[in-house]
Amino acid sequence: MALSFALHNDLLWRIFDIVASGEDDWFPDSHPLQTLFHVSHTCAVWRDIILSSPSLWAKCLNFDIIRTKELRTEVIRRTGNAPLYITRRHASGHSDVEMEFADFLKHNWHRIRSVVSAISVAIEEKILEILSLPAPILVYFGFRKASDEGDKPLVTFQAQTRENIVIFGGGAPCLQELYLETYAFYPRSIMFCTQPFPQLRSLKIHAVFNAEELLETLRSTPLLESLDFQLSNPHFARERVVTDGIISPFSSTKVALPCLKNLHVYTDHTLPDAITFLDRLDIETHFALSFQATANMIPREDVVRLARILSVLFRHSGGNISDEDIPFVVNVDTSYIYISSGLMGFNMRLSTARHSFIEGISSLLQPFINSPYFHAAKSLILFGHHDSIRNLLASLTSVKILHVSYEDFAVISKWSGELHGCGELLPALEELEFSVMNDGPALEVLLLQFADNRIARYGLPLRATYCAEGSMVWEYDPMSPYTTDGGDLI
Repeated sequence: MALSFALHNDLLWRIFDIVASGEDDWFPDSHPLQTLFHVSHTCAVWRDIILSSPSLWAKCLNFDIIRTKELRTEVIRRTGNAPLYITRRHASGHSDVEMEFADFLKHNWHRIRSVVSAISVAIEEKILEILSLPAPILVYFGFRKASDEGDKPLVTFQAQTRENIVIFGGGAPCLQELYLETYAFYPRSIMFCTQPFPQLRSLKIHAVFNAEELLETLRSTPLLESLDFQLSNPHFARERVVTDGIISPFSSTKVALPCLKNLHVYTDHTLPDAITFLDRLDIETHFALSFQATANMIPREDVVRLARILSVLFRHSGGNISDEDIPFVVNVDTSYIYISSGLMGFNMRLSTARHSFIEGISSLLQPFINSPYFHAAKSLILFGHHDSIRNLLASLTSVKILHVSYEDFAVISKWSGELHGCGELLPALEELEFSVMNDGPALEVLLLQFADNRIARYGLPLRATYCAEGSMVWEYDPMSPYTTDGGDLI
């Protein structure tokens, strides 16, 4: 007899439980539910253990696997009264199947521990009803629009009512992770219930919502570690209507998130509201920030406000710098801001499309220049060459590797040695990595001039490389009589 058949039943059950609880990518050739089916037909002992354990079936209830009605009925029957873990990553495309799924969710809502599902236009009204129900044992909740429908729900779905959606109206005391993509419910706005979410660790919401409502909800999430939200049409109201009809003002005190580790904000043409949201957070602890914004025009006062917020954030992050290589990214783009800070450095994109914003770039760069990251950054990825980043480059005294395009390097090379109050640019530079190739002879001349200047000033060698699709195309070292490229220089 094989040793596996001699294992104690409790140990066998534990093994089966691990299989049933596994993620989809753990089993590339077989889903946990399919594995349970196979195992249940291996021998009588194993079959008795599996069929007498409703929790095993309840932990891998994948509606992408159980596509026929007969199979769904049998699997659901085997779950008994156990808490349900539901997965459905793809909508069926058939309205009757979609309605059956929505009815199943509503009927078993009190049993659901985890649900990850794509939603289609056919069941949006049903989903709204479910969202308003209390969720007594729900731990993980993730709803998104069906990927095969693209952006259609946002522009084609017409809600039967414009009433706002109050999610988890009776509370969700066990909820730890919430991901809600509800642009499909436009023009209605997401509202959060007045009940606290004391166990919430992760909140990702891409929806139309009142920013004040979200801030008030965050006051009841002391354990929140990750916050990711996308603002499309938020607004900050001065007062709110409580359920008993009494109008009361929102609290003006800042929201403390003592456990926050990651904050991701994306805003589309609503930059002032996004900055106001950040300003309402009490950022007394260090966390990684990713801030993305698009805008046709960015007023100087908004840039100054954002710079002040970043100064506070960087001040609290000074003691959390890693000794490892810290990259720094500057991307000068049109009508776009992208700022990211974390234990491993920053990413930043600055808009230069409008003169009103160009005047404020120096204000936004100052917090970066004053931050301790600049003393540790070893590599720089640079896209764009606006004059306002000269001071920033002069502050990167430890950068040894520069990732740059030929066009941007042509401008940067002219800045080298030109003081103008900002000092020598990238004085510790030892290596150039080109992301975009251009005219070979012109690049060679430019490299020689730049290298000669650096060697004359510091005696430092300078190497240049270009890689494409993960492999070296050429390597250039003006200090060596040989160039390693397997052919011409370029």
